[in-house]
Amino acid sequence: MQPEDSRSMKRYWWSGALAIGAVVVLFAAPRGADEPAEAPTIFIPTPPPVSVSLDTLRSGQTLGGLFTAGGFTPAQIHQLVGEIGQYLSPRRLRPGVVVGVFSYPGQPTHRISIQPDADQVLHLTAAGDTWEAMIDSVPVTVDTVLIGGVIQTSLYEADLIGDVDRLAPREDIEIVWELTRLFAWQVDFHRDLRVGDGFRVAIRREVRPDGTIRPGAQVLAAEFVNQGRMYSAVRFVDPNGKAEYYDRVGESLQRMFLRAPLEFARVTSRFNRRRFHPVLRRRTAHLGTDYSARTGTPVLTVGNGTVTRAGTWGGYGRIVEIRHNSTYSTRYAHLSRFGSGIRSGTRVQQGQVIGYSGSTGLVNAPHLHYEFLKNGRQTDPRLLKLPPGRAVAESLRPEFELQRDEVIPILDALVVPDIFEEPTRVVEADLKSSAS
Repeated sequence: MQPEDSRSMKRYWWSGALAIGAVVVLFAAPRGADEPAEAPTIFIPTPPPVSVSLDTLRSGQTLGGLFTAGGFTPAQIHQLVGEIGQYLSPRRLRPGVVVGVFSYPGQPTHRISIQPDADQVLHLTAAGDTWEAMIDSVPVTVDTVLIGGVIQTSLYEADLIGDVDRLAPREDIEIVWELTRLFAWQVDFHRDLRVGDGFRVAIRREVRPDGTIRPGAQVLAAEFVNQGRMYSAVRFVDPNGKAEYYDRVGESLQRMFLRAPLEFARVTSRFNRRRFHPVLRRRTAHLGTDYSARTGTPVLTVGNGTVTRAGTWGGYGRIVEIRHNSTYSTRYAHLSRFGSGIRSGTRVQQGQVIGYSGSTGLVNAPHLHYEFLKNGRQTDPRLLKLPPGRAVAESLRPEFELQRDEVIPILDALVVPDIFEEPTRVVEADLKSSAS
């Protein structure tokens, strides 16, 4: 073989070796830095399920008796009751309280839960041979509901719109009570309501996991249209944490006098100087307002003042008379009995129960006869321009306006046809209402 041929053969041999090496490297090299090697599978055993035993405290049964029935020793019961006593009185737990006992199969109890009321849960956890107690609040969800209504027959039977499907049972009734409480100084819900009146309200509340509502739901803002006149309520919390309600222009909803002395009743006879008397059977002046009310219905004083009469007085029967100031006084007649501590000279506060309706005196059926006097003379309170409430202090007005401007858009988001449709129109009506 010639030298040239020998060199050619060497070149061919090295080329083939390099090619084979490349193939070997290609298949032997790792799959890439981005492709991790397959991890080994590790099997972790599933813990056994927790066994939960629920029992209910029955009438006449003690917590110690329930634990005894559950197999706890006297020493364990003594310690458990001692731990519980740091937060609750075991003797005062009412029948129906649910006690949960938690354990793993074949193992002693490691946790006990007691729910004394809808908002608390007491946890007892085993720590070796001892127990440790901790009380916790039931978690809640904070939300806001918007409800509107149009009155057809009564406030209770208003046609509701808005977040109606989110209301808890009887929450609609509670909303009605809140509205009557807020606007008690502006609207007499016994005689002023008309078909076509309406309202809308924004309520912030705390909802428990079972769908029930915690007490203390807050009305953020509300509006009520009565006989074409709009009244508004805005919740304002001052720097000291005190909450009060004002209208949109900052005047307090609370007035010197409530519009009516009963929470709910039907007016059977109005102020009339020539009314036909049902007992005397002749026309005589009726210088007050009669409210139909069952015997025993609580009667409220419409304003702060001092009791000047509490006794029997002719045709009035049992009567309470209250002097509110040097100008105004009120009378509440035909009572079945007086409120606790009500006697001449007693100081009373607006909304306090001063007696209970009845049928004493010259009457033919249980009812309340209510009189409003100005300078000693009976007067129809509907015709009086009574003193307004307080306005927001000037120093707090910027903060009031800030809070108002946060909640009013929430309220304006709910349109009640034919009543609340154009926010601009509502504001103008409200301003006129506040200025009158």
